[in-house]
Amino acid sequence: MPGNGQSAKGGMLARIMGAALLASGLAVAAEAAQIPDKDQDRIGAPATPAPATPLRDPNLLEPGETQPVQPPQGELPGMGYDDLLLDMKDARAIELTAQMARRALDAFAAIRGKYDDKGLADYPTLQEFADKTEAGKQMQEEIRKFGFANVAEWNLVIMNLGFAYTSVLEGSDAEIRNQIRDAQADPRLSEDKRRKIIKALRILIPSPNNRKIAEELMNDPVYSQKLKLLDAEE
Repeated sequence: MPGNGQSAKGGMLARIMGAALLASGLAVAAEAAQIPDKDQDRIGAPATPAPATPLRDPNLLEPGETQPVQPPQGELPGMGYDDLLLDMKDARAIELTAQMARRALDAFAAIRGKYDDKGLADYPTLQEFADKTEAGKQMQEEIRKFGFANVAEWNLVIMNLGFAYTSVLEGSDAEIRNQIRDAQADPRLSEDKRRKIIKALRILIPSPNNRKIAEELMNDPVYSQKLKLLDAEE
């Protein structure tokens, strides 16, 4: 969404998601990858701020003419509403368990960097890559060894763990809550689009349970290192 630079929260979320959703080294096409590429990379690069339209002298306005609408200033930096909806279209919030999160990180560490040059960037989702290519099938078989039915299931766990990890690192979800309020008040949005945007933003805010699990993993000597792999491509 239009904004004035990349905030700490937005930047961290972008880095976490760019890494988490494509299993770090998997993101061939995501050199700037920030939040879901292929499930992922269109969010995160700081946008060039659009100059504010200067206000007119009220005495010089023509009959019926109004002041130009100034775009909201609190939106997600460096991304557009359409980007957010596209990149979060398959995302949903789930409740993690400690065992589930550990298995997801184990799978993440096992496949990281192994499929960089296998054509992943040619497919719109990880699951399609897994369904339609030999390399993808191999990747999915590796992930299944950790107790996941398929790549999509694993990806959803990693996604939610990434949101929770980011939330703990940043210490607050206040910025995202501000962005939700901005979307609620944005006069440019239709009600349907507003609803979808707010729903997508709310997914970025982890539940207390998911934050607790992220905190536990961050205090685990082994899994704290695997968590850091999520942020390794920043």
